[in-house]
Amino acid sequence: METNSKIITNKENLELISDLFVEFLCDLLEATNLNKVNMVGIGNSISAGWTATDECPKPDVCPWVLKLENYLVNRCKTSGIDMSLGSFAIAGENSNKNIYKFILKNPSLRDTRNHFEYTFNRWQEEFKGGWFEYDVAKDIAMNYYPDSLTKIKDYYQDGELTITAFNGCTGELLTRLEHGLFATRGFLKEELYYLKMIITYITRLSDHSYITIGNFPYMTRNYLFINNLIAYINRFIKQEAEDKKHVNTMYFDGMRVEFFNKYRGKLKLDNHPSTALQYNTLGKYLLFLIETLPSVMEIHDAESLKGKYAEKVDSYKIRLTNSR
Repeated sequence: METNSKIITNKENLELISDLFVEFLCDLLEATNLNKVNMVGIGNSISAGWTATDECPKPDVCPWVLKLENYLVNRCKTSGIDMSLGSFAIAGENSNKNIYKFILKNPSLRDTRNHFEYTFNRWQEEFKGGWFEYDVAKDIAMNYYPDSLTKIKDYYQDGELTITAFNGCTGELLTRLEHGLFATRGFLKEELYYLKMIITYITRLSDHSYITIGNFPYMTRNYLFINNLIAYINRFIKQEAEDKKHVNTMYFDGMRVEFFNKYRGKLKLDNHPSTALQYNTLGKYLLFLIETLPSVMEIHDAESLKGKYAEKVDSYKIRLTNSR
């Protein structure tokens, strides 16, 4: 299946899943007496929605959570649900420590935009002429970042449901690799420490703040040694995310990257998911929330609510597997 065809198919699947997800939200809000839903993205360049290999019809480097805006906001409005989406992901210099320091400042959307512009300019110089060089025009990329003074804490208010999608645990490794393979020792301990700090901070921002922790992305192709190493890393990420000392926390094991892609007829390296894969994963993410949130929120008769959607969730999972 060609790239453009994959993007179209995954967007069509996301349309169907979004209908189901909004129906689910109506039931969830009724069961919890909450009056608004916020979806927030934080973390690394995967959360920032970056890709260097797709142009359909223009590079879609919209932050990952904000890609849901065209699918959820109007549907929610029609169903009487007030929904807001915001992204505070930092595309570069994004160890968990730096992510934590960034969100701790209560950044605005404008601050996030400025950080992305700084990163974009640095990448242009750093990757020029190399394997990771990209053709994304700056004006197109910047258009995806709102120039707004809305701050991250504005999305966390008591009486509102806020779901935060975090992808991270990669930046420290990439930084250390620049100083040689030996320097990577101990990177995971550092990332896990600040992952714990991020979870604690986010889940305490409001009375109904929930966070999903994304896995260190697997390779879509079966590079056995590499995927075994990634599985080893993910065991520790999952263990931290599911530690009983954390509340309102879920582990989402759905992130993957192709790494090797064909782009304009040539081999291209990109350590980010393609646009097609991002939309496929967004569908999986919404299905994951339908399956997981009722139990994590400890709502009355959670199993009954999950059971109501189980058949359709399973059906859509098969569709997504066949279209990736």
